[in-house]
Amino acid sequence: MTPEIVDSICAREGIDAATRQLYEFIRDWHGQFIRSVDSTTRRRLRPETVVAIVPAALYKEYRRSGADGRRVREAAERLGVTVETVPLAPAGTLEGNAAILVDWLRNCPHPNVILVSLSKGSSDIKRALMTDAEAFENVSAWISVGGLLNGTPLAQWILSNQRFPRTFRALNRIRGVDFGFIAEVDRRVGGPLDFEVTLPEHLKLIHVLGFPLLEHATNWLTRILYRQLAADGPNDAFMLLKDALRWPGAIYPVWGADHYFRTSEDPGPLLERLLTVAASG
Repeated sequence: MTPEIVDSICAREGIDAATRQLYEFIRDWHGQFIRSVDSTTRRRLRPETVVAIVPAALYKEYRRSGADGRRVREAAERLGVTVETVPLAPAGTLEGNAAILVDWLRNCPHPNVILVSLSKGSSDIKRALMTDAEAFENVSAWISVGGLLNGTPLAQWILSNQRFPRTFRALNRIRGVDFGFIAEVDRRVGGPLDFEVTLPEHLKLIHVLGFPLLEHATNWLTRILYRQLAADGPNDAFMLLKDALRWPGAIYPVWGADHYFRTSEDPGPLLERLLTVAASG
């Protein structure tokens, strides 16, 4: 399976078939890892471990979306470890947030750090790794939930003068929300995220990706964003899922979940197992 094959399936059989086939391929490709997660028994983590949440953009403005990682926090606290949120700027640039993260890591007193990032938080980590990989010396694992490692084709549309994006930006501007940061996650050749992820040898990377169909959309905005991306293939209502085929690390796909890991099932037990796996070995 390659991104080109995914595009071919989508053109020939439709987005639903392409999403199912990509999901099944990843289930098979990363089967050993997925089985290890599913068979893991949750256990309390070592007290010297800290789970550091690297939040999504606008995590202070849109807490209800889960952008602040509250479900990750709840799962980690049940495992008995310290949980901290890296104080990124909610609408910050990649460069600015990468500097905040590097400074936080260099001043973190805990000898073992597990990073858990959401959406643009993963973009910020990617830039920080390029900027100062040595700052990640005490980071043993990185769990990326819906991580925008390549950005999103939605960036240019959201910033366009088309009717819906223009109205959407205006309504948010009234609330003091500026969507200019979206340009930072523009998925284009030569864009801010058009470079490879480079990991230190000791750092374990786990991707958690939702594989929804339109019927799984949890609200009206998710449906609009999903439809907007549908022409580009399987997506989680913000990123293209075929991008994951070229990422380093292990993938745990979640059928029916969207970009912010909203699903009909309680994600807590899975998050606990993922944190347990991330902390082992």
